Parts: sequence; structure tokens; C-alpha cells
Amino acid sequence: MTSPAGNRRRQRSTRLVVAALMLVVSALAVVGTALTGSWLLVTIAALVAVVLGAAATKITHSESARLPRGGRP
Repeated sequence: MTSPAGNRRRQRSTRLVVAALMLVVSALAVVGTALTGSWLLVTIAALVAVVLGAAATKITHSESARLPRGGRP
């Protein structure tokens, strides 16, 4: 059985991994569509990347705001 602190730490790690994956997926989408040469697809992928980047920023900000000032949970 895990402690509540261990569960929170695992949830925080999961959220940060999801945020990082969102950034990686958005970058790969833009690069992938840039290789197609279609400006419409690149524009759409770039807009999706901006939205995913904003969501990832919100996730990481909310996680860092939950930490105490010392940085340890």
C-alpha cells in the first residue's frame, strides 16, 4: 500500500510526462506537416501546437504552484 504522498508524487509525475508528451507530439506534427509542403496543413499543425503548448504550460505551472517554496513536496 502506498502513502498519500507517494500517490501525489506519482500523479504529479504523470501530469508532467503528459505535458512533455504534448510538446513532443506538437513539434513532430509541425515537422511532419512541413515535410509535406502543404501550407494549410502546416498552419493547422502550428495552431494545434500552440494550443497543446499552452495546455502543457498550464499543467506545469499548476504543478509547480502546488509545491511549497522549498521545492520539496
